[in-house]
Amino acid sequence: MFLFNYSLFSRDNYVPMDHRPLTILVEEDYILYAKRNLLLKYKLTTQEVDTINNELLPRQILTLASNKSKIYAGDVSYYYNKNNKTWEKDSGLFIFDKSSKLWERCSNFDDFIIRKIIVNEQYLLLATDKGVIKVDLNLTNQIIYNKSDGLESDNVYSLFQLNDTTVFIGIFRYGIGTHQERKDDMFGLGLNKINLKNHKITKIKFPKTEIPYYDKFLVLDMYPNI
Repeated sequence: MFLFNYSLFSRDNYVPMDHRPLTILVEEDYILYAKRNLLLKYKLTTQEVDTINNELLPRQILTLASNKSKIYAGDVSYYYNKNNKTWEKDSGLFIFDKSSKLWERCSNFDDFIIRKIIVNEQYLLLATDKGVIKVDLNLTNQIIYNKSDGLESDNVYSLFQLNDTTVFIGIFRYGIGTHQERKDDMFGLGLNKINLKNHKITKIKFPKTEIPYYDKFLVLDMYPNI
């Protein structure tokens, strides 16, 4: 058993960016927390706060994860292209080496919006706007699970790895055909489950909201039931 953090997510309950919860990563002797283009390190022993140099990073850090040697960040920023007169995004995967204290941008995942990262000593799992990606730590061999493989949507918001085999994912879609005024809203689609051994994808039965416009809740995060 595990717990869900779920919500209806739309412009009706939009929270301004400056007031959204921080992205937090708890390490053995410090806590990293990110807000917009700031990445701060809080030392548990001295209670000092340092700013980590992250000039390479775009505006908003969506997720943080780490193993023994590196910290991984999923980032996204939006900017107005004056030439095309359109809003465009800059997003991807960024890696901080704990030894060299340097950031690098991973070009393999440019233009992916990465909302959640799970990392161990063998591979990364990435929740993206193009499905779930499993990639080795050298970032060379990858498997992508998307709608063509059986996911209900390519838009993945959350991940929870139960064990070496099973990963639960919270998914959503944008807009709804008969309600174009809500085309930019996120509509939850509940949960799917991926078997990393045989690559089978299963739809998880999830309660309906019984609220106009929304079929299912958007699963924001999942936690072990303690």
